[in-house]
This record gives sequence, structure tokens and C-alpha cells, in this order.
Amino acid sequence: MTKISIIIPVLNGYEMTKNIIQNISDVFIHPYEIIIIDDFSNDRTKELKNDKRIRYYRNEEWLWVNKSWNKWISKAKGDYILVINN
Repeated sequence: MTKISIIIPVLNGYEMTKNIIQNISDVFIHPYEIIIIDDFSNDRTKELKNDKRIRYYRNEEWLWVNKSWNKWISKAKGDYILVINN
């Protein structure tokens, strides 16, 4: 079966990202993985890594979207990639 990699780039978006993850688990029926790329947040975003459905990566500095793009793609293991910007 096809697996989908869902990538969520985030910068100080803990609450919205938490809601997105919950919505994904409520709606998605295909096998999926969730990858969070944290662009050096200073809020509670790192707490999301405690969910076993999530692979969490944190940039060591603020890179913005364009410099993080290759990092996102290299972490994905799915047949298709869906990026959800929050």
C-alpha cells in the first residue's frame, strides 16, 4: 500500500501544529508518517516529538523555508509527500 509522508514545517506554531496532527489522525486512512521540521522555535513545539507517530527534527538555527526544503525531502520515506504549512 502507498505510504504518504506528511511534512509540517513549523516556527513557533505549537498549538496549530498540535491541531493539524490531531486532524490528520482523525481523517487519514492511508499509511502515513508525520515529519515535523522545527525551524528553531522558542515555544513548546519540541513537546510534539513525544508522540510516537512523529519524527521530529529541529534546525540548529533559523533557516527559513527555502534552506530547509532539502532537509524535509531527505527525511521522507513515503511514496508521496504532502507539505502542510501552518
